[in-house]
Amino acid sequence: MCKGQKFDGKSRLFKGIFFLAILNLFVLITENSIFAGDYKTILNLAGYWKFSIGDNPQWAKPAYNDKDWDKIIVPGKWEDNGYVGYDGYAWYRVTGGRQDYMNYWHHCREVTIELSSNKMPPASQLVNYWNYDYHSYLNYIEQALFGIHGIITDTVTGLPLKAYIYIANHDKDSSAIYSRMPSGYYDRLIDQGSWNLTFSRAGYYTKTINNIGVTHYHGVHLDVQLRSIYYGTGNLTQGELTVYPVPAKTDVHIVFPETDSKKWKLDVLNTLGTSIYSSEIFNSGKVIYKLDVASFPDGMYFIVLSNENGIYRRQIIVGH
Repeated sequence: MCKGQKFDGKSRLFKGIFFLAILNLFVLITENSIFAGDYKTILNLAGYWKFSIGDNPQWAKPAYNDKDWDKIIVPGKWEDNGYVGYDGYAWYRVTGGRQDYMNYWHHCREVTIELSSNKMPPASQLVNYWNYDYHSYLNYIEQALFGIHGIITDTVTGLPLKAYIYIANHDKDSSAIYSRMPSGYYDRLIDQGSWNLTFSRAGYYTKTINNIGVTHYHGVHLDVQLRSIYYGTGNLTQGELTVYPVPAKTDVHIVFPETDSKKWKLDVLNTLGTSIYSSEIFNSGKVIYKLDVASFPDGMYFIVLSNENGIYRRQIIVGH
């Protein structure tokens, strides 16, 4: 909605592009794992928008029927679209705007704060606008420290995981969130109350933690571990494996920790927790199993050996 001055669409288009550029820069700085090649044009605000002069609170409702509204090109001047001489309120409606983009793709809440009906206040007034409102800005930003937050990791490897986090019978319209890589950190903004959080990821057992108490102006730190469905049937990590040589070039020798166990499952995980090698081993009295790592890229890996009794693990380095 615009008020009091003719809007040519350029300032709002610029705001949208500028916002997304700042967002991408913020993600690049905080995550430290996104490369320039990952980016592409994600939102273009130019095109035909539904348009109506005047002001009506009903027009803000997503379900409002705007079939009789005009369509005008953005960016463009009102005068070029038949509204010569008009100066006052006007509404634009678009399906799939910036808030929709942030809610759906980034699972966060995007808010636009209009400081003035003057879209381009003089630079000399910006300090005044800051002094008017900065206490409110800081209080608003502080809310991001509250709710429920923590880190999600693999029970066996301790590596961070990207998991889906939701509250049953509460979340809707993409309000559920994901933990972020490479840290596995999640931050669930939520009002005061008692909440049941569910954590899920493909290939892992889903975990629900009930009755998490949240109070106003306090954050709840909750780290969560998820167990892979592929790691045996035991709940306990039995200990570390004996492997050699480390670092390895062609072969890694794995010493079986239990000579009387006949069936094992072997997994090799990379640093992202992804299984790059998996095999079932039927031990017939052997003490050592030889694993060929000649085709593995140089780097760090986790060997996970599991049976009916539990799980054994060991970190290795491959360097050719």
